[in-house]
Amino acid sequence: MESSNVSLKLYSSLSIGGRGDMVVVSSLRDLFSAMMLAKREHKKIITLGEGTNVFFGDTFKSTLFVRNYMKGVSVFDEGDTVLVTACGGETFDEVVQFCVENGFWGIEN
Repeated sequence: MESSNVSLKLYSSLSIGGRGDMVVVSSLRDLFSAMMLAKREHKKIITLGEGTNVFFGDTFKSTLFVRNYMKGVSVFDEGDTVLVTACGGETFDEVVQFCVENGFWGIEN
């Protein structure tokens, strides 16, 4: 796995930021590879979702940004209680829509 030096403002809804090293993960294997890369390069990891309400400074030499595209929703039904878990790459709107479509009330409030 290799990182790419990208304009971080492209990953911020506020369009503010300099440049930084980033990898994209879509599986646990990718995430593990990103963690090993950060360890080798002595960098801390910052995980990014949609970038809502995030802005970045100008330099991030000791940071590896991990763009999370891991998808998946799991449902555990225990009678009157339903536990829904979602991977970090799911948007909140997608999870709410999934719950509403499946009759799992409460998250939409």
